[in-house]
Amino acid sequence: ARRIEADRATDAERDARERYRTIVETVDSGVIVVDADLRVIMSNPSARTFLGLSEPGGGEGETDHMADRWPMIDADGQPVTPEALPESEVMRTGTPVRGVIQGVTPPGEPTRWYRVNATPIDQDRDGTPEVVVVSFHDVTDFREMTRSAADAEHRLRSVLDAVSDGIYGLDLEGRTTFVNEAAVALTGWPAAEQMGARQHALIHHRHADGTDYPVETCPIYQTLRDGEPRVCDDEVFWRHDGTPLPVRYSVTPIREQGALTGAMVQFRERPTP
Repeated sequence: ARRIEADRATDAERDARERYRTIVETVDSGVIVVDADLRVIMSNPSARTFLGLSEPGGGEGETDHMADRWPMIDADGQPVTPEALPESEVMRTGTPVRGVIQGVTPPGEPTRWYRVNATPIDQDRDGTPEVVVVSFHDVTDFREMTRSAADAEHRLRSVLDAVSDGIYGLDLEGRTTFVNEAAVALTGWPAAEQMGARQHALIHHRHADGTDYPVETCPIYQTLRDGEPRVCDDEVFWRHDGTPLPVRYSVTPIREQGALTGAMVQFRERPTP
């Protein structure tokens, strides 16, 4: 009876392993298992495609050390040493590592970028893992899109800062979303104090005679409500030091995919008699 139970347990363990292997073999993400020497002892088809590993049983290729196979770099483009790999950290600490961005450069090919997770398996009593499961998926396209967007934002910022007029952007609540260097210089309000602040309350809260300026009657606020552009040449903004700045300004609605999302205000100091 005991022999039968032992055989059943062995069969159940073998079936469970086969089910897990089938699942791992079919997922799109790359999955490898490394031992304490950081050698790859198992990999799924996606990992073998991504990393150029050999098929299981294909000789020494399956146990190559990944850091020796192809150059690896971190998110800043710096070389990654074997000690800095996520699986190395997991082996040292026994703690999972999540969301590490790494680049891999196969010979003669451009760098591909991956988001890597590493998880300890079969830990000893002292917490040392026997193996580490490393999963990763390709984020190259997303990274390139993000970098392109950042580059475009930098170019736009450079253009805005080169303009002599003050320019600032507002969301639909009238909060400042961007401000150029001229706007800072003209008003004296530091960019850090303008960003996220309600611009009307900051620089446009009073008329030239010192009386309160209700936001509901402000042309800029009205554009945020109806999406119509406006021009005004007889008002003042209030500098950081409390003195009035006579201005001529235009307010232009900002739309994204046809929907009103904010406004841009462009202003310059207005000559006074």
